[in-house]
Amino acid sequence: MAKFHVYYVGTEDEVAHHAAPLRSHIDVRIANPEEVTRWAKPHDLAIFYSEHFHRFRKAWLQLHERGCHTIYAIDGILEWRNAWENRPDEPACPWTMRPVLSDKVACIGSSQARVLEAWGNLDKTEVVGIPRFDSISASDRRANSETDRPFRFLIATAKWPAFTEDQRKAITQSLLDLRNFFAENPVLQGRPIQVVWRVAGGLEEVLGVENQLDDVTGRELNEVLEEVDAVITTPSTVMLEAMLHNLPVSLLDYTNSPEYVPAAWTIRAPEHIENVVQQLLQPSQRRLQLQDALLRDSLQFSESASARLAQLAQEMIRIGYDCRQAGRAVEFPNQILPPVKESRLAHGLFQPAQSLKCLAGKDTQEYAAVAAEALRWFDRLHEHIDVLECELSKAADGFDQIANHPVLAPLLKVRKAAMGMGGRIVEVLAAGRKMKKAMPPEIKSEAQVKT
Repeated sequence: MAKFHVYYVGTEDEVAHHAAPLRSHIDVRIANPEEVTRWAKPHDLAIFYSEHFHRFRKAWLQLHERGCHTIYAIDGILEWRNAWENRPDEPACPWTMRPVLSDKVACIGSSQARVLEAWGNLDKTEVVGIPRFDSISASDRRANSETDRPFRFLIATAKWPAFTEDQRKAITQSLLDLRNFFAENPVLQGRPIQVVWRVAGGLEEVLGVENQLDDVTGRELNEVLEEVDAVITTPSTVMLEAMLHNLPVSLLDYTNSPEYVPAAWTIRAPEHIENVVQQLLQPSQRRLQLQDALLRDSLQFSESASARLAQLAQEMIRIGYDCRQAGRAVEFPNQILPPVKESRLAHGLFQPAQSLKCLAGKDTQEYAAVAAEALRWFDRLHEHIDVLECELSKAADGFDQIANHPVLAPLLKVRKAAMGMGGRIVEVLAAGRKMKKAMPPEIKSEAQVKT
């Protein structure tokens, strides 16, 4: 078979970090839209990281007319507002992916593929993943068990936090509420709190915070996530990257929009903040299990995403070549890549009684039912303990603030001394009553006469 070229379409700044993981599998050339339309020959393949902007859509049309093959490699999550609630003068195409222009669309996960199929792409979706996430290893992350240091929250937004003025107002207010909450609560559950901000769209100036967003490509985000303990973010691919780091993640969305990528925790109003933050400090195992299930549905990470994207490109070139050799029009099958070999959650995480049944044997239905009931009560007990620990932590924080207050602290000491003196008086009276009871009858009567 003749040698054909693979191009990643965009400028060096736009796509170098997308193309880099592929280069260990196939030869990839970076070309901006104008260059690729000059260089590409029939049956070469072009990978687009975006079909939103007209420069990419124009380039795709020229490549398509020339007989080149194309892949739209999605690099992030689908977002409701970006898809359906753009402003009327939106500079990018407002109906992107409905349907996808390219021959195939490399989806980041199963749930994204299902949504895009519903948008008219039934024969185009291939589950690939995000190649730049291949290097993330959650096992290398610092364990969140170091209670002798501050607990660090990362508060983040997407690169485009809002698409209308009303959305921007809602997102700004949500970030202001978070800033004020942490300013008023520098210590929670006995641990000092630190906040790392990674916001876009000039929101750091509105908030008056120091921003950690130095690179919009996300190349430095992996380092930031290794240094924090929990993440609160507006709808963004940051959600999935943080989940890969085994961090508890809360979605922040005062716009109350539908979610294509849900989270195990969500803040939709000011009254949600304290409860969610307290839970992120000590996330329950059940919520973390839910987060893991959501991550597995939203993102393919069981296999190398860059290897799957390279395989897709090579197979499309091969199929195109075979069709041309046979003298027929190029037609790609509905599914080119093999199904992902997903690693499933442990069976007992969500159905413990059934796991006990499997362990104990087929003739132990009654035992399994009793075990299920016991486990249910254990769950309720742990939930009650979590509530009590949260309330105790709040009370301890309150006492610490009183103890350090310039006016209340001295009064508290006086009250404590008075309570101690009162307790001593009670002890003396109780001792007197005890002595009186121990008196012989004749002494008691004599004492009463004298009284």
